Amino acid sequence: MENVDAMWEVGLFLNDLSMHDSSRDMVLAGEQQSAELKMALEQESEKGKRLEESLRRLDEEVRRTDELLYRMIPKAVAKRLRSGAQAVDTCETFPNITLLLSDVVGFTNICSGLPPLGVVDLLNRLYSCFDGLTEKHKVYKVETIGDAYMIASGCPVRTKFHAPFIAEMALDMVSSVQEVKDNSKDPPESLRIRVGLHTGSAVAGVVGVKMPRYCLFGNTVSTAEVMEATSSPQRIQVSQSTYDKLSEYGVYDLTEKGMVQCKDGATIQTYWLNGRPEVADCPKTAKLFAQLNKERELLADSNSTSNQSQTGEGWESVNASRGSSARTLASKRNSLNASARNSMGRMSIVLDGKFLNKRKSLAKLAEKTRGAV
Repeated sequence: MENVDAMWEVGLFLNDLSMHDSSRDMVLAGEQQSAELKMALEQESEKGKRLEESLRRLDEEVRRTDELLYRMIPKAVAKRLRSGAQAVDTCETFPNITLLLSDVVGFTNICSGLPPLGVVDLLNRLYSCFDGLTEKHKVYKVETIGDAYMIASGCPVRTKFHAPFIAEMALDMVSSVQEVKDNSKDPPESLRIRVGLHTGSAVAGVVGVKMPRYCLFGNTVSTAEVMEATSSPQRIQVSQSTYDKLSEYGVYDLTEKGMVQCKDGATIQTYWLNGRPEVADCPKTAKLFAQLNKERELLADSNSTSNQSQTGEGWESVNASRGSSARTLASKRNSLNASARNSMGRMSIVLDGKFLNKRKSLAKLAEKTRGAV
C-alpha cells in the first residue's frame, strides 16, 4: 500500500494493520513523503514563475536602456563599444556627408516672455516635431544646443543620397515649424527658423566617459554653422558644395544668394534652396523620390540588423553582451528545474525501494481480510 487512499480503495483502515510491526508507520511515512513532494513541487513551480517574471522585467528594462543609449550613440557604434572597443576606435572619417543646422529666430526675446517651464515646453514641442521628421527621412540627429538643431546624413551610415535627404529634411522643417506656436504672444505666433546646409568631409566618433556623445569634427561643421548664421528667417541657405550635389538631380529650385565669409577667412558662393516640384507634376521628382524611398528602406534594414545577425553572430551572441544578469537568472532557472526533477526522482527511488517489501505483505493482508469478510 502506497498511501491511505490505496488502503481505502481495498476497504482497509489503519486499525486493520498490525500494531506490532511497522506497517502503520510505513503507510503514514509514505503519506507524509507524498505531501512533502507535492509541496516541494508547488514551491519549485512558484519559483519558476517568479524567475520568468523577473526575466520578462529584465528584458523590458534592457529594451528601455537600449532606446536611451541609441539616442546618444548610433546602434552600430554602440555595438562596437559593447564588444570591447575603445571610444577612440570608433572614430571614422566620412569623405562625403551633408550637415544641417537650424536656429530659432528671436529665441532670446521669446524666452524673455515665457517662464522657464514655458521655454522647456516650447523646445519640447519644437524638437518633438523635428525628431519625427528625422525618423521619416532617415537622417541622424547629432545634437541640440539650446534652440540649435544639428542633423547629418552620410554618417554614421554612408549613403550617396546624403544631400537630397538633408534637402528634403530642411524643406519639411521650414514647413512644419509653422505649426509650433509661441504662446507668449497674443494671439500665439508661429516660430520661424534659419537653416544652413553644407556638404564635405568630417570625422565622427564617440567622446566622453560619463556622458558619451557621438560628435562630428572638421571644417564642414564650422562652414555649416556659418551657413545657418548668415541665413534668413524661413529660408534655407546652401553652400557651393551642397549646390553642386543637389544640381545633379535637376529637381531642386536653387537661386544664387551671394558670397559669404567662413570662419577661416575664405569666402564661398551660397544659394537659396526654394523648393522642388511635386511628385505628381515632375517625372524627375518622382524618379528621385523612388530612389530615396528605396535607400531609406535599406538604411532602416541596416539599423535593425546591426545588433542582430548582420555580422553572422546571431541574436544570442548580441544578447550575451547585455549583461550577466540575464544569463544568471536563466542558469538559475534551468538548474532549479533540473534540481527539482532530480530530487523527486531520488526520493521516488528511495520510497520504492523502502516500501517494496511492505507492499507485498500489505497486499497479502488485504486479500486475507477480504476473504474473512
